[in-house]
Amino acid sequence: MPRPEPFTIASIATTLAQVKAIPTSEQDMLLLRRLVHIYPQMRGTGGLHKGNLLLSGDPYGLGAGMSAGAK
Repeated sequence: MPRPEPFTIASIATTLAQVKAIPTSEQDMLLLRRLVHIYPQMRGTGGLHKGNLLLSGDPYGLGAGMSAGAK
C-alpha cells in the first residue's frame, strides 16, 4: 500500500490571504497537522523551535505548496 502524501497547509489555503481568512483556531489545527510531518526532520537539528521554522528558504517545508512570498 503506498504511503499517503504528507498534509500541507496549501492543500487547504494556497495564499497567505486565504490562510489569514481562516479562524485562528482552525489555523492552529492546520499548523499542528503540518508539524506532525515536519517534526521528525527537526529532531536532529535542535528540535522544534521558531528559529528552525523561520530559516531562509523554508528547508523543512512548513509552507510547502505555497508561493515563495507566502512562505
